[in-house]
Amino acid sequence: MRLNNLSSRQKKIIAILIESSDVVTIKELADEIGVSKRTINRELSSLRKVLEEFNLTLKSKPGVGISIEGKKEFLEEAQKNLKEISEKKDLTPQERYTYIIEEFLLSDRFQKLTALAYKLAVTEATISYDLNKVAKWFEERGLSLVRKQGVGVYLKGSEASFRKAIIDFLYANMEKEDILTLIRNNLKNKIADKETIAARIRDKILGFMNMDIFSQLEETVDEILKEAKFNMVNTSYIGLIIHLSLAINRLEAGEKIYINKDKLDKLKSTKEYEIAEKLSTKLEQVFDLIIPIEEKAYIAMHLKGAKLMNKLEFDGEPLAIEKLEVIKLARILVREVEKELKVTISDDVTLISGLVTHLEPAISRIKLGMEIRNPILADLKREYSDIFSATKRAADKIAEVIEASIPDSEIGFLTMHIAAAVENVNRYKVKVLLVCSSGIGSSKILSTRLKKTIENLEIVDEVSAFSLEQNRIGQEDIDLIISTIPIDNYQDKLVVVSPILLPEEVQRIKRKIRQIEMANLERDTERELKKEERIEDELEIMAKISNDIISILKNVKVKKIAIKNYDQIIKEVSKKDFIPLNTDSKAVYNALKAREEKGSTIIPEMKLTLLHARTDGIQKPFIGLVILDEAILLSGPNNLKQEVDRIIVLLAPKELISEEIQLISSFSASIIENKDFHNVIREGNQEELIDYLRKVMEDYYRTLFK
Repeated sequence: MRLNNLSSRQKKIIAILIESSDVVTIKELADEIGVSKRTINRELSSLRKVLEEFNLTLKSKPGVGISIEGKKEFLEEAQKNLKEISEKKDLTPQERYTYIIEEFLLSDRFQKLTALAYKLAVTEATISYDLNKVAKWFEERGLSLVRKQGVGVYLKGSEASFRKAIIDFLYANMEKEDILTLIRNNLKNKIADKETIAARIRDKILGFMNMDIFSQLEETVDEILKEAKFNMVNTSYIGLIIHLSLAINRLEAGEKIYINKDKLDKLKSTKEYEIAEKLSTKLEQVFDLIIPIEEKAYIAMHLKGAKLMNKLEFDGEPLAIEKLEVIKLARILVREVEKELKVTISDDVTLISGLVTHLEPAISRIKLGMEIRNPILADLKREYSDIFSATKRAADKIAEVIEASIPDSEIGFLTMHIAAAVENVNRYKVKVLLVCSSGIGSSKILSTRLKKTIENLEIVDEVSAFSLEQNRIGQEDIDLIISTIPIDNYQDKLVVVSPILLPEEVQRIKRKIRQIEMANLERDTERELKKEERIEDELEIMAKISNDIISILKNVKVKKIAIKNYDQIIKEVSKKDFIPLNTDSKAVYNALKAREEKGSTIIPEMKLTLLHARTDGIQKPFIGLVILDEAILLSGPNNLKQEVDRIIVLLAPKELISEEIQLISSFSASIIENKDFHNVIREGNQEELIDYLRKVMEDYYRTLFK
């Protein structure tokens, strides 16, 4: 692959690293380019082979950062190649297409053909041809390009259509998380590629949205949503923030949005409108503006169309009528698909729960005329053509009930749920054992990421390396061992990965799974069921877990530390003023220190590290939070430096029954599954942390002993 085949972002990364006289950290690259650190990590993985073609090496220096190394002549050749690419002004037809859309949306609704032709270094005839294609894009979003002979071209349409077009354009050219990172950091492009489309879009976003208001906007939204107990998934939250930022910009510019009176009356009777009113009142105070009733209704529409984190739980409490109606629709959908595909999936509780969770806001979106964006719709139609077709026909039954047609974008999401259930019926599940040095914390984080990334595996257990060597689980019980540390004697079944699971590691695991599936195609998938436990055994476990939960909640500590030296921090959290009474401080320090020497467990997006160990120095599980005055740098996967300002301390005795390990693991999993956790550790309030832990522990307890 030559450099001119790389994306604009990849070229920037190489340019920054080559031109830098020193190493560069992941954070510096993310800030420079205006994307998340996770995006940078992903790009670096794919750039290694590209650089090898130029006899260059991407080096990760522990405790320092990243650099590109190689002979001077090879560095100069790559640099020259990049410069030639950046100086080339000719844009491809697709780049001109994107450029013209961006000009109308983010610069000026009125454009002159002569000016566009000059900017793009093409003839007016070429621009006129390009405008024909661009016009179709706008028409799909309710806008039209009007040409006036001898004057120019202007964009015509409603404010609602205009905003939708802007959001569609942003999402088509940038990932949601990257848009939020960009706006939060208010970054400027610092390298010489201002003429690239991606750089222009980024700079225009910064110019179009009022960056000064953004932090206040997030604080206001978080306050109102928390007060209303309205828990959105992260993607819906980001969408709401971007919408509000855009809305404030348009209101300040004197633009107003209009909404059908019948639709407005329906929205005013909903709980989402109540939240929208409270949010609007607060926004009016904070930003000194007036939000009209139509804008409040538009906010309510976004809230109604948002995906919530609530799962469908049959806990004995009566369900609302609306929820029962959605459950009925989900079951209609599943029954129709079963007939079509000749499979039995109606007893899949996860499927029904997932469909209800999606259908509830989806029906609101459909009735309000809001079409959700589905970036993988084409892939779904291609890869799951039979399931998509069956789901589409089944969705016609739902459409009859709700008296509204269901767009393909929504059917695509329903197909994803159905496909997962069908594959669960038909596909062999690879039995996996997860191993980390302590058996807690990092293994659960790895477990959660694996479940999100790879569907056809079943995690049999999560153990420490010590437990594995003691033969707690026989090799006949598992197909694959996924470990965060190398292990002797299991090479035929072993894949070694980092706790956060990098993309190339996912591919290694998938290759291994394919080998296992082929080798075990005709093997009996039935496993010997556990022998029924006696009632006294169950009561003993119940008592043990109850005591653990009480101990955890009673001993929760939050500590602020001004120390920057990580070893000193570990010493501080091992002291008796932080850990429970009757704990051996020295043993705790030694265990934590030994565990950290094998590598830190870092969650970059939260600026959080998990400091964990199992030791005889403690009698009961313990959870605490450390707040650092200033962020420190720790080495993460591939020895890349990551910024950390929060530390979760997680301690447990060496001897634990499996139910106790799962109790601690339920907390570890919630770290990356629950958006509330991020808010709790940012606040650093001990009572809020206790409330959060109480909810996690209660959920686990009720699941275990239901």
